[in-house]
Amino acid sequence: MVLLVGFIICVPLVTWRLIYQNKPRGSTEHSDYAFDFEGNKVKFTNEMYNVRVKEMLDNKSTSYNPWSQLFAGYTRAWAEYPIFVMFLKVLITLAVVWMFEAKIRQSILVGVITLAWAAVLKIASPYISNEADYTDRSSKLCQVFALAMSLGAVLACGTYDAACTEVCFVNGDGFIIGITTNVVSGIVFVYQFYNMVMTMHFIIEWRNNRKGDFFFTEHNPASRLDTKLSAMSASLIYDLPRDKKQRLWGPFWDGICVCM
Repeated sequence: MVLLVGFIICVPLVTWRLIYQNKPRGSTEHSDYAFDFEGNKVKFTNEMYNVRVKEMLDNKSTSYNPWSQLFAGYTRAWAEYPIFVMFLKVLITLAVVWMFEAKIRQSILVGVITLAWAAVLKIASPYISNEADYTDRSSKLCQVFALAMSLGAVLACGTYDAACTEVCFVNGDGFIIGITTNVVSGIVFVYQFYNMVMTMHFIIEWRNNRKGDFFFTEHNPASRLDTKLSAMSASLIYDLPRDKKQRLWGPFWDGICVCM
């Protein structure tokens, strides 16, 4: 029991510490501000955070960090989301184990926890990808629906005597509820598979090419940030001195500092 409690407490704490120490920050002076290639102090945006996370995931990059897997895919505000997931899974496990004899109360409690999980996903949107938010939220709602339908089947068939209960589950109300649950689960599976396919890189490129979309990354001198714009909206003004700094001298000095 002591080992179990220690594991439940220590693993989330260690995970939180690793995420807090390794997730990208704007600069050593201030976590919310960074410095661009020209040394200007700029706001550390979510886009800049995502770029740094991608660099940390690349084992060929000088910024590679093996702990980046812990917070990759989550927004900056919800980098600690895996710890929240650990906490909810512990609650669900405790509800299943401690209420093993009280099936109905067990199902209701698990359903409430899962519904609260779906509500957090709706309010917070912890994933960088909107499709990931939709997929996770739909799976949680599907689980709540399956639990509710199972409770409905148990309550509907529980009114009969023992001889009729089996018939109820095979041919009666329980059978209809079971078919409905499987149909809804199948629809959710197809929806999640569709989201997964549509977020693949080559599918996104194919869709952009089909629509004739072409994007540029343009620097905004006022905000000193890079913004991705469509070809119709971009000014296409080429700043040669800035590009020399960013494309030539930036990597050069990075390489020198790494070698030192």
